[in-house]
Amino acid sequence: MRTVTRILIAGTLVVILTPMLAAQTIPTPITTSWQYNPALPGAWFDANNWSLGLPTATLAAQIANGGIAVLDDPLKDAAAASLKVGTSYVGGGTLLQRRGSLAITGDISLGAPDYMLYQPVQPLYMMPTPLGVRGRYDLYDGSVKANAISLSSSYGYYPIYSATDVNATGAPSTYVMPGPGSLMQQFGGAVNLSSLDINGGTLGGPIPMAGTTTAYPIPAFGSTYNLIGGALNTGWVDITAAGGSASLFQCGGTLSAPNGIDVLSAGGAATYRLAAGTVTTPMLDVGWGAVPLVTPAYGAAMPIFMPRAMFSMGGASANFSVTRSLSFDAGAAYSALWGSKIQMAGASLANQSTDPLSLGGLGQTSFVFTSGPQANPGINWQTFEVAGKDLGLTRQGFVGNFVTDSLQIGSDKGAGDVKLVDTFHNEGDANQKEALYVRKLVVGPGSELDLNGLDLYCLYASVDPTATILNGKILGGTDIGPITPPPQPPPGPLPPICIAPPLWGRNGDFNMDGVVDGVDFLTWQTNYKTGSGLSVAQGDADGDGVVDGVDFLIWQSNYRPGGTLAVPEPTALVLLGLGALAALRRSRRRD
Repeated sequence: MRTVTRILIAGTLVVILTPMLAAQTIPTPITTSWQYNPALPGAWFDANNWSLGLPTATLAAQIANGGIAVLDDPLKDAAAASLKVGTSYVGGGTLLQRRGSLAITGDISLGAPDYMLYQPVQPLYMMPTPLGVRGRYDLYDGSVKANAISLSSSYGYYPIYSATDVNATGAPSTYVMPGPGSLMQQFGGAVNLSSLDINGGTLGGPIPMAGTTTAYPIPAFGSTYNLIGGALNTGWVDITAAGGSASLFQCGGTLSAPNGIDVLSAGGAATYRLAAGTVTTPMLDVGWGAVPLVTPAYGAAMPIFMPRAMFSMGGASANFSVTRSLSFDAGAAYSALWGSKIQMAGASLANQSTDPLSLGGLGQTSFVFTSGPQANPGINWQTFEVAGKDLGLTRQGFVGNFVTDSLQIGSDKGAGDVKLVDTFHNEGDANQKEALYVRKLVVGPGSELDLNGLDLYCLYASVDPTATILNGKILGGTDIGPITPPPQPPPGPLPPICIAPPLWGRNGDFNMDGVVDGVDFLTWQTNYKTGSGLSVAQGDADGDGVVDGVDFLIWQSNYRPGGTLAVPEPTALVLLGLGALAALRRSRRRD
C-alpha cells in the first residue's frame, strides 16, 4: 500500500509542521509569472505576457493571476523548469493547449495542496475569501512531457482574533476554509509522465474551535482529470482523496500506467470511472483506510473513517487489461454496466470486502484469465479469491453474495490457469468455508482450473475436453430456473455512461443546431462577461459557468459555416470575431 503509507506520513507532517511553517518565510523560486489581462486569453509565446520573459527549461513558469495562456503554434516548442497553474498564495489560472508541444523539466502543478495562514490586521472576526484557487489545463492536441502532473485542492488557515474566541492556550482559535479543486481535460494529444497524482485536498488540523480541543477534518472541493481522447502515458496513477474528492473520468482515449493505478480514500471520495477507452496496467488497487488525526497542543486523537474508494466500468465500450493484480481492499466499491469485461492477462483477483453490495458490479462483469507474461504457467497460478457465503446450489446463492457474471479461463490469446483461494474471511466466520458463485463458467482448450477444495457453483458451464479441472468438482452447470428476487442495482459510484465531449464544451454550437456558425458567435458576444452560472445555450462552451475568452476560442476553433441560416461570409465572420475580441481587449486595458 504505497499510497496509504504516503498519506499517513503526509497527514502527520501537516498536523505537526503547519504551526511551524506559518511563521516561516516561503521561499520564492526564480519564476516568470503570467501578467497579461486575466479576463482575456493571451499567447504563451508572447514574451510581453510574462514578468521575466518566456519560460525556459531553466526558468519556472506560473499562471496565477486568473489569466488564460494559450499554446497554439505547432512550429514552436514551449518549455519551462516547472509549471504552476493556480496557487494558494496568489490566484487561479488556465492553460489552453490547442497545438504544439510543451516540455517541463520538473512537475506541472494544477492548484496547490498548500496551507496559508491569514493574519487579520485588527482584533476582529474576519473571514476573507478562501485563498485556495483553481488551476485548469485543457489539452486539445499536441504533446506534453513532464516528470509529473499533480492536481490538488487547498485550504487557507484563518486565526480569528477576539476577546472571547480563544483556545485553551489563550491563542486565537483557528478556522479552515477549503479551496476549490483543479481540473485537467484531455480531448486529444499525448501526455507522457512519470506519475499522475490526483489529490482531493489534505486533512485539515489541528483546528481547535472556540476554545475546544477537538480536531475536525475539513473537506475540500474535488480535483478531476477528464480523459476524453488522446493518449495518457504515465508510470503511476495515484487517485487520493484525503480531504475532498479526487476523480479520474475516462470517456475515451488510451491510458497506459506501467507501474500501477491506486484509488485510495483517506478522508474523501476517490473515484476512477472508466466509461470508455483502453487501459493497460499491471495493477489496480481500490481501497480505503482510517487515519488518526492528532492535535499536538492537547494530545487528543480520533480515528477518521473514510468514504469509499470507487471504481466503475461502462460496459463493452471500456477495454481494461491488468497483468499482475486487481485488488478490492476493505471499503472498496465497484459498479459496472452489463457487458463489462476485465482482461486478467497473468493477473490475480484479491478481495477483502465484507459487503457484497459494495461490489455489486461483479455481477455485471466478465473476467477473462489468460496466463499472460508468467514465467511458469501452471506453477505460478493466477488466483481468484472466493468470497460468497456457501448456500449450496440455490437461487439465493446467486443473488448478491459476490456473484460474478462470467468467469472465462483461456481465450484466443492463449490458455489460462486459475486457482481458487480463500485467504480472507469476507463473511466474517473463519470456520466457514466460502464459495464462488458464477453465472457462466468457460474453461478453454488447454486451460486449468484448480478448485483447491472449494465449491464453485454456476448456472452454465462449458469445459473443453482438453481442459483440466483439479481438486474438486464443478457444481451446477445447468439451468436451475430464474433467480428470484432479481439482483439489485450495483451501489457505490453510478455506473459510468460515456458522454461525448460536448458535455464539457459544445464545440461552440450554442444553439445546438449541429452547426458552429455566426449565430453562435452572436450568442457568445451577447453574454460575454454578464455573470456566473451561465449555460451552454448562453455561450458557455467549457462548462465553467461564465462566458469569456476561452469560450470564444472554442467557438473559433470549431467554426464551420453551413446550414440554412443566413450568416456572413467565412472570412468576414472570422474578422468580425477577431475584431470584437480586440475591441474587448482594448476596453479591458483602458479599464
